[in-house]
Amino acid sequence: MDTIYLTDIETTCLLGIYEHEKISKQKIVIDLALELDLKEAGLSDNFEHTVCYGEVSKLIQEVANSKGFELIEHLCELSCKTLLERFERLQGVEIRIYKPEIKEEGFSGNASVKITRKRS
Repeated sequence: MDTIYLTDIETTCLLGIYEHEKISKQKIVIDLALELDLKEAGLSDNFEHTVCYGEVSKLIQEVANSKGFELIEHLCELSCKTLLERFERLQGVEIRIYKPEIKEEGFSGNASVKITRKRS
């Protein structure tokens, strides 16, 4: 299986368990690895034989802004599910979402979650 990597997609969303995180959007960074067969696109040089990077990025940002999330894990799951439903060519999705600006007492650094989901 072939892979398209889309990295450093930035957006903001409501994400977290603390009250201040539920009312103030914060930055997240998303990396994607999209698994699909790219042979036809590679031989034909035809855009219709692959997925549009812009459409993928826009959809991921729409998911992130569709509601408030308590857990990065939930946002990852919903993002994978949505991508696999929308893009029939995708056979699998790996997503890593970073939350780089955590404002929590006793924690310095960032957090990220990575999951991989395959088409069943």
